[in-house]
Amino acid sequence: MFKVLKTSRYIAYYLSAFLICQSLHAESESNDNYVLANELGLSQSGNLPTVEDQDWYWFIVDSPTTIEVSFDVGNTSSSLAYWYVSVQDELGNVYGAADTGENAVFSTGLPGAGTYYLVVEDGSFSDDYHNTDAYSLTAAFTPGVAGVETEANDTRATADEFGTEVTGTLYAVTDKDYYRFEIAGGTSLQVAFDVGNDYSSLGYWYVSVQDELGNVYGAADTGKNVVFNTGLPAAGTYYLVVEGGSDSGYSLNTDAYLLTATFTPGVAGVETEANDTRATADEFGTEVTGTLY
Repeated sequence: MFKVLKTSRYIAYYLSAFLICQSLHAESESNDNYVLANELGLSQSGNLPTVEDQDWYWFIVDSPTTIEVSFDVGNTSSSLAYWYVSVQDELGNVYGAADTGENAVFSTGLPGAGTYYLVVEDGSFSDDYHNTDAYSLTAAFTPGVAGVETEANDTRATADEFGTEVTGTLYAVTDKDYYRFEIAGGTSLQVAFDVGNDYSSLGYWYVSVQDELGNVYGAADTGKNVVFNTGLPAAGTYYLVVEGGSDSGYSLNTDAYLLTATFTPGVAGVETEANDTRATADEFGTEVTGTLY
């Protein structure tokens, strides 16, 4: 069964087809749900003539695959989110998305073989500002999912394995991205969170380091690039977590992020949690780095 976005109607169906790479394809209406979806060409063009319109494009992958989606609206450049562009599976699960009023590029990992969909619909500002400008939609496919987020990784139990860096997006206010790593002993961790800008004062993202009990060892509430350090006091499994920040409730940001971590043996000169009381204070030498999460 499959849930069509913005409806409560469920429809059963069977679909068997092969993805054929084609040159620029114009959208063919009506393609307002997965049953009527157009086959995705190499480059797809279309527009949303009404607020209710949705454009669905299907494609098939035969193994875990990274997809890079490029959404191009030419000279349109706006902070208003006119369009919501998403990658979904046959059950309506979202793997990545952009809520945007301008050109956008995002990547996501598709964890297994199957039929997937690219969907273009009105964005979060569409109730007040509808945009009928033409768009072009391009998808590039790479075998494997190394270094890219795969949904659903919304909990510690479903966390992606973390190496040294990963790219991802938050497709909704409720989305969380968990990345798991292990250390063999006390370790200093430097986290770099890159969203391609150094100027926003809004807290779009909350990036934290947690243990298996959810204890936080360091964090940043940010709308721009940030770097922070923390000490992990003992061997074990830990998590890097990206979720909506303090301003995400009224201002969702679906921009892509790059999350990088550098590991150094030992915790000398760096704060280790929990050091919230005199009884649990860190030993101080001549200097220390830390954060208030």
